[in-house]
Formats: sequence, C-alpha cells, structure tokens
Amino acid sequence: MDKALMNKTLIALAILGGSLVLFFPMHYILIAVVALAAFIFLLAKPKICYYLVLIFSTYVPAFSTASQRMPFNQTDVLIAICFLGVLLRIMFVHRFKIDLRTKIDHWLIILLILYFFSGMTSLSHRGYQGFLQFGEVIAFFYMTVYFLRTKEVKLSTLIKVVLFAGLFQALYGILQSVTGSLGANFQSSRGYLGYLGIGSSFVWHGRGTFWHFNSLGPFLAVIFLFYLPIHHFIVKNKKIGWIILAILFFGVVTTYSRGSLLALAAGILYFMYQTQESKVSFLLKVIPLSLCAVMGWIFLKSGSYATTLSYRYEMWNIAIATFTTSPKTVLLGGGLKSYLDAALPYIPTNIPLSSINNYLAHSFYLYNMVEIGLIGTSALLLFFINNIINGFKNLASRDKVLVALGIGVVSIIILVLVNGIFDMPFNRFVFQLWLFFVLGIMYSRMKGGRTFGKID
Repeated sequence: MDKALMNKTLIALAILGGSLVLFFPMHYILIAVVALAAFIFLLAKPKICYYLVLIFSTYVPAFSTASQRMPFNQTDVLIAICFLGVLLRIMFVHRFKIDLRTKIDHWLIILLILYFFSGMTSLSHRGYQGFLQFGEVIAFFYMTVYFLRTKEVKLSTLIKVVLFAGLFQALYGILQSVTGSLGANFQSSRGYLGYLGIGSSFVWHGRGTFWHFNSLGPFLAVIFLFYLPIHHFIVKNKKIGWIILAILFFGVVTTYSRGSLLALAAGILYFMYQTQESKVSFLLKVIPLSLCAVMGWIFLKSGSYATTLSYRYEMWNIAIATFTTSPKTVLLGGGLKSYLDAALPYIPTNIPLSSINNYLAHSFYLYNMVEIGLIGTSALLLFFINNIINGFKNLASRDKVLVALGIGVVSIIILVLVNGIFDMPFNRFVFQLWLFFVLGIMYSRMKGGRTFGKID
C-alpha cells in the first residue's frame, strides 16, 4: 500500500473512532474492535473455528438476554463463521475445483428434505430450530471432508484434538465423581464396588461440562470406540495409547450410565470380533464372559442398581400413546422439537412442570417415532445400515487408516443403536454433530470405492 494512502486511511479510522466515542461508551467500542478483529482472523483461518467447534460443542447452553434465551449458542456461531470461511476459500482459492462428493450424498439430501418437512410442520414453535441444527450437522460433515481432502487439516492433528476433548471431559467427570464437587450434581446408589461389600454403593455421577451424566457417558464411549481401532492399527506407542483408553473407559465407568456401559461393551465386542484371527476362538471366549455378565446383572438387579428401569415402562407407554394418536402421527410424527408438545396430554397431571423433562421417551427409537414418525425413523435406520455396509467394505482395503475408520464407524453406530434402547442422547445436537464428524473423516478418504489421499 502507498505510504500516503496508508496515512489517509489511518487518519480516517482515527476520525471514525473518535466520533464513535461521542455516541458509545469506550469499553463498548474496544469490545467491538476486538470482536471484529477476532471475526476477521477466524474467517481467514476457518480451521481454527473448526477446532473450536469440536472443543466447545460439549458445552452448549443457549445465549441468554435479560428477558429470554436465544435459539442459538456459541457452537452455532462458530459453525456459521467456519462455513462462511470455507465457502469463501472454495470460491476464491480453489475456484470450485475441490471435489466434496461422497458415497452418502443422496442419503444426506433425503434426510435434509425429511428434517425440513418435519421442522416446518412441527407442533412446536421451535421446529425450525431442529431443521437448522441438522443443516449445521450436514455442513460440518462436508467441512470435515473439505479440510481433510485439501490437507488443510491433518488426520493426525484431528485425532489429537478429539483426544484432547475426550480426555478433558473424562478427567473432569472422574474428579466430579471422586470428590462430589466441581459441578457434580447427582448422587445415586449405583456404586459397583458397594454391592461387593467394598466401600459405599452411594456415589456421585461424573457429568463433565454436560448437563447430565447420561450425556457424558455416550460421548466418552464415542471417543473410545473412535480411537480404539486407530490405536490397534496405527499408533506405534501402545503404552500411551492404553493409558488414554484406560482414562476414557474409567470416565465412562464413573458416569454410572448403565446404557453407556452396555453399548460400549457391544462396540468393543464388535472391534474384538473384527481383529481376532480365529472367529471361532473369539466366540468360545465370549460365551462364558457373557454368562458371567448375565449373572452379574441378575445380582445387581436384586439391589437398587436397576430400580429406575421400572420407570421406563411408564415413559415408553407415554411415548407409544403419543405416537399412535392418529394415522398422521404414526407415519409423520409431530415434527422436530415437538415431543413435549405432543406428549403433554399423556403425562400424569400430578407431575410438576420442573420434572416434565424426566418423562421424555428414554428411547432413541420411540423419541424419533414421536417426532418424525415411522417414515422418518425408518429412513434414519436405513441410513445407519448403509453406513454399516460401507464400514464393512473398508475391511477389504489395504489402507490401515481406512480399515480402522471403518471399524470405528460401525462400532459407534452399534453404540448408538444399543444405547438407544434405553436412552436418547443421540437425538441431541452435540451427538449428531460428533457422529457426522466421524462419518466425515471416513468418507473423506473414500471416493468411488477408492482411498482418497495418503496416510498423514
């Protein structure tokens, strides 16, 4: 820039800044300048926003004003900035030459149309928010594909970011469970060792920065199953890998989330089955272990460990009554974010308003039945099956990374389906985001059945 032009520009900015002081307090102006500088920086480097989404997505309270809660939070803002930055780079840097096509494009279009219809016709005034959030999830999927295919983000770096987020949440949850402080807010008699006469069965549940322990458990299980095959096939320093896996596993344990533990066990069994040379030998080992697990469950069920399961029958009956209200609700549901609106007539009238959220379906399948109906739920399950099939196909690849990602994706989908029997965390935005993030990693390396790019 010409020196004279620079001087004139600086003088103009000084005049503008000086005039703003006449209308706004100085600290407002300073905050605005810093915010503008940060926005420009993040826009120029969208991968910074991308990393921040992964790290901060686990803490997603809505922005609040003095009068109301806004229908968005910091994760939505970061995704919007990242998407805008990526779009500008595709337009002006890559000139639309980057190939973002994947094997599931048609499925994503189908689901996007389904969620648009369910959002716009919802019983809830927040139905549009459900559609917009699903749009963010799909955008994040393609941003993952973009960053990895352009090599602006290395897979090794991404794994480190994932492990950082997982280990932070695991350690935080463990500390909450052990100390009963640092944000711990729920106690129960689910202490495993207490039933063996070792210590008390009354324990604190770790929840990390999530609002509930039933959210932290599935999140850590996702990170565990994502990293487990990577550790097996790729990581050279096995000792550090085992330490990471141990922390993540103990983090799941100290949430005392039964559905998370059961689903994690199912995912680990699938991993073990695929990595054992002798399938017969594996089955011979699993059968006696399964019998021991069943005996342990019967023992725990005789105490207070499983008492809350009886309440789920009541919740499931409410969901079934809501779902079968009319042929329309059976086929199409009540729309996104409509569960409480649709189920309210069936919830007992003596339940206080503060406890109504406790009467959500507690089932991934029933929750989706109520909101998107039989058609939508079937489409979602077929989408999962399609990803399982694609994950199976990766096992024939010579690329160890693709094999590891294939096993990880199938394990995580098994986690979703098993955990969904008793709970519904994967209906929430943060889990949809992480699920599509993992899918984005796998499909970024797949193009027409061939591996895309080299191992980082």
